[in-house]
Amino acid sequence: MAGGGAVGGRNYSRLDLFDVGRVEVLRGTQGALYGRDAVGGAINIVSMQPQFDDSGFLDAQYAPEVRRKQVQGVYNHAFNGQWALRLGLDYIGQNGGFFYNPDHDVYFDQQKGTDWRAQLRWRGAGWDMDLLLEHQELTTPAIMFQIVIPPTPGAFPIGYAQDPYRYPWSTAPLGEQDISGAMLVSNLDFGWGQMVSTSALRRRKTYYQYDGDGSDPATFNTFCPLGGGGSAIVTARECAILRSIGEPYDFVTVSDNTLTVSQDFHLSGSALQDRLAWLVGAEVLDQRYHFQRVTGADIPGFGQAGSRAPGRVEYTSGAGYGSLGYDFTPKFNLTAEVRGTGDHKAAQYQQFDLATGAESGGNATNFFASTSPSNFSYNTTASYKLWSQVLTYAKFGTSYRAGGFNTNLGTPGQPKPVPRSYGSENSRAWELGIKGSPAPWLYFALAGYGTHTRNLIVSTTNGCTILICGVGATTFLTNAGTADGWGVELEGKARFELFGGTLLAAVDGSRQAGSIKSGPYQGRDLPTPHWIAAANLNYRHAFIGDTRLFGNAHYAGRWGGVQEIAPLATAAPIPPLDDYQLLDLRAGVEWRKLSVAAFVNNAGNRVYIVYQDLATTRRLSMPRLYGFELGFRW
Repeated sequence: MAGGGAVGGRNYSRLDLFDVGRVEVLRGTQGALYGRDAVGGAINIVSMQPQFDDSGFLDAQYAPEVRRKQVQGVYNHAFNGQWALRLGLDYIGQNGGFFYNPDHDVYFDQQKGTDWRAQLRWRGAGWDMDLLLEHQELTTPAIMFQIVIPPTPGAFPIGYAQDPYRYPWSTAPLGEQDISGAMLVSNLDFGWGQMVSTSALRRRKTYYQYDGDGSDPATFNTFCPLGGGGSAIVTARECAILRSIGEPYDFVTVSDNTLTVSQDFHLSGSALQDRLAWLVGAEVLDQRYHFQRVTGADIPGFGQAGSRAPGRVEYTSGAGYGSLGYDFTPKFNLTAEVRGTGDHKAAQYQQFDLATGAESGGNATNFFASTSPSNFSYNTTASYKLWSQVLTYAKFGTSYRAGGFNTNLGTPGQPKPVPRSYGSENSRAWELGIKGSPAPWLYFALAGYGTHTRNLIVSTTNGCTILICGVGATTFLTNAGTADGWGVELEGKARFELFGGTLLAAVDGSRQAGSIKSGPYQGRDLPTPHWIAAANLNYRHAFIGDTRLFGNAHYAGRWGGVQEIAPLATAAPIPPLDDYQLLDLRAGVEWRKLSVAAFVNNAGNRVYIVYQDLATTRRLSMPRLYGFELGFRW
């Protein structure tokens, strides 16, 4: 269940990645059970359920370079054949890091916190019920960015660039994320069909603070001494430009409090000697989040100046869905899925002057708005078994993403105004593929797809830079018009006996592209990498007695493409995505229930640009990190 909210609402949290039972990757549009906002597919991370045995694990990890200590433990106990308990605890303490703020002696990428999960499972007489409770309190990596002002003839001829890993900010960087959740999953087998009910509740609180202009007084005074013009390396004109940004005391805080409640109920089964598979269900979602953004400056002798912008968004959604699949022959199947969705979103946004408390900004920043979109989507899939373990298929369907509201309306003087709202997106997509296991040791999948989208929802910026607005760019969502996209994906997995051990190899790659065909952004490329590739190698070898050696190598690469759509207000070139190739390594030894390993992430120490706006702001990836692990399983 997505966390929602104004800050990273569609991202997984640390808690979601703890004690994972399985990961479901569903490609292409999803029409029934997983149809909510699943335009290009769905990824479901499912926590491990209590097992009816006595088992568990304890893992400890230490990375000396960043002083990171991490401990994860899980205890699973079966009281009998009907009741089982699973308890898990995850702790991380990282005082160091790679990105440092010298003004406050703190690292942007520090992490500190704990999360725990408790589950109780009962089964009997066709019932299987699992009650889950979980909680997280985490100081998470803060928002960070490097200021880079390239030399600009006639305006800023010398330029300015911060050290890649030391950012002198007058505002201390901080990020916090607390989560509490509960879920009850009930399965009832009737014989003729199975009922699954999932009731979930999650509250998420986030808080971030950062420096709006990415600098501090000492840095400004180094280049532009108070009471003077320029210095030996910065001209008086450059000082005027720097000071037009505003005194370097800017701060920004962003917080939200999100409550999400959902209920899904579906029945599934088969008939006609299992030739007919059916599913019917319904779900409701109620999500409410309150947020506040404060932008201002603490100027010595003048007090606070800026604005406070609180708001709230309410999102209610209901859907009914179903699917039918029929085996016309032992080799040929036809499946159809349908989903009807009704949404309602309402948003209230206000802005107040930080010093006086009076309402500010007028109608542009003080409003109430609502929208109630609805949609009917479908998917049809025809599949044919070329032979017993190889399947070819063709799929055609539609998908839908509800429109909504932008919770950050930018800053005065922005070249491109941030719209309050954006409309719903609708897509048609096709996919052709073949997949299967032609041999017991081999699996492969090859697919090609195309999409046509109306009212494409894209992320772009207001065109701000440190030089133009005094703060970095504001990212927002908007509708870009119609767009066409396509892609080809290849995946392979194999198992080999090699040098007396076992090698598991997995490789995959894709090529994708597309462009906007009409509307205000016509001719722009879709924000996506052109090429993606990955490979994973796992090797295990019996050594002496109960001792086994193991090793893992994971490679990931990306080439070409653009990271976002440039705002209409600028003629600057669209920043390309930075190419990268990363290699992670891990090796160790197992003896009975004990394991010891060493790891190195980003072994080639390849640092690339994760994000870059049109001129002055960039974010970098993590450098090489090494560490050690100790594990015990029973």
